[in-house]
Amino acid sequence: MATESQKSEALRKVEMRLSQIRLQAIAALQEIADLDVICEPHWVCLGCGYEKHFTKPATIAACEKCPRCQSEDFAPMRSRK
Repeated sequence: MATESQKSEALRKVEMRLSQIRLQAIAALQEIADLDVICEPHWVCLGCGYEKHFTKPATIAACEKCPRCQSEDFAPMRSRK
């Protein structure tokens, strides 16, 4: 029969392992969320066609409002190859 100290030690090990699994799951979910973010150097306003250009790839949050029509709807502008 297991003593109380053996039970508490086993419980502590299980809690530690579950904590490690939780941290790994959080890290994996963060990586997935980071992949969903689109970064492009060129964005086009869907309202009026105004083109915003950045020196480095930027997210849609960097576009803010269109200076021409004040729209907040932008789409990544595809490269003109």
